[in-house]
Amino acid sequence: MLDVHLANACNLHCDGCNHWSNYNFKEIFSNETLYEWAEPWSKRLNPERINLLGGEPLLNKECEQIVNTYRKLFPKSVIKLFTNGLLLSKQQWLYNCLKENNTVLVITFHSKNKIYKTKLKKELQFLQTWGKAKLTKETWFRRVYDIKGIEVEIRYMSGHWYKTYKGNGINAIPYTDNNPLKSWENCISKDSMQLYNGNLFKCGPIAYLNDFLDKYNLKSKPEWNPYSKYNGLNPTCTEDELDKFLKKEEEFICNMCPANPEKMNDKEIFKIKEK
Repeated sequence: MLDVHLANACNLHCDGCNHWSNYNFKEIFSNETLYEWAEPWSKRLNPERINLLGGEPLLNKECEQIVNTYRKLFPKSVIKLFTNGLLLSKQQWLYNCLKENNTVLVITFHSKNKIYKTKLKKELQFLQTWGKAKLTKETWFRRVYDIKGIEVEIRYMSGHWYKTYKGNGINAIPYTDNNPLKSWENCISKDSMQLYNGNLFKCGPIAYLNDFLDKYNLKSKPEWNPYSKYNGLNPTCTEDELDKFLKKEEEFICNMCPANPEKMNDKEIFKIKEK
């Protein structure tokens, strides 16, 4: 799978977000920029799935154009547009765009917070304007519906999410379990490569790490310094380099994540914790 951020910004501040989007980043990527990132790779990769996510993708006013662009670049891939659902009612373009581009809508459910649940329930009513929802599949963490030809997936992140670092903000530090193989085996992102600034990264936590480290001036901190030097794979790489990158399982950066992750049943979503 290939993951692509449409926005580093988010309208939630989920404690422990493994893309670091809970630290008030504001960057939104244009359709032109995201085309330039992906176009070279579209000639070399045929991903099973493209995940358009963030942050919160629906903060990007060019989201419709971006879905169109990625469908043209990757005509054979399943495309999934992820959202926390809190901006659904403002997206009058969404149904037609998903239909025309054969794209799945994935709505992620993040918290048991009553205020959040009330807001999300109200936004989900927008989907009723598309038609009647028919349940087609159900597992322990998701339900899949068909709504007038659109596949809509509701993912329940409780019990599925975990922090990939310890502490918060300036006090954040990587894990030191020193068992990269086990960290990789337990990683929920091990089947997803991240496309960022035109390069391929092994996962989201490493792709956006330096944005976080720069914000808190942590690159020189001994615990983080080795990981800050990780470089993604450039599209000018050789076929051999690409093949090795895609086949590589655990590596040194896996050390920064827990070998035995503690799954979270709930998390703070409305404010940043720094402790």
